[in-house]
Amino acid sequence: MPTPTLAPPRRGSGPKPVKPVAALVLAASFVSGVPALAQTDAPRRLTLDEVEAYQMSLELAFACSPARHRRADGSESTIRRAADALAGTAVHFHSVEGTYLVLEQYGEDLAGHCLVLGWFGGPLEPGSYEIGRLAMSAVEEEVETGEYSFFGMSAVRKPEENSLLVVERGTLQIATMESGNVSGSFELAGFLADGTGANRTGAATWAGTFRAVAASP
Repeated sequence: MPTPTLAPPRRGSGPKPVKPVAALVLAASFVSGVPALAQTDAPRRLTLDEVEAYQMSLELAFACSPARHRRADGSESTIRRAADALAGTAVHFHSVEGTYLVLEQYGEDLAGHCLVLGWFGGPLEPGSYEIGRLAMSAVEEEVETGEYSFFGMSAVRKPEENSLLVVERGTLQIATMESGNVSGSFELAGFLADGTGANRTGAATWAGTFRAVAASP
């Protein structure tokens, strides 16, 4: 893993719990009761660790933005799932909390999808990066060790599916970084949760590619 060259973030820092309207709409839609795709497991209660991962993953939803998506000319992304593939745009941006890669697509009614991968370390460069499960203990350990990984979540909202994916593990490959554009690929796995944050409804494994353009926070 590339070694960050900037000082690690302040202990306890992370994505702010402030979400634009689109992110709130996506998150609120999880409680509608529409079954999620890829439900391969019998529903069961989330463990305490999974509840923490679910709650912290929701905070990443602030990075989802239909307005930013509409300005992402020249970008592209594909998320390959077991049942289908999701095409969209891709942006990357940096804020005081960290660096974010966002793959998204929305319709006029805000139906669509948003995959957020967040990095709380130093500058990125081409190479291979691990993706881990987001938890306060994981963030604190990274601050202590200086070894960082990406964290992620995804929301899908469309007529036949409402789902939240809590990413638990995976790999992100950054192939090129040129003229503000970032291209690469990823593989990730995680669990699907219902809108109450109480039940695990399935598991999913995704892979994909992206060409992301630089955007403002």
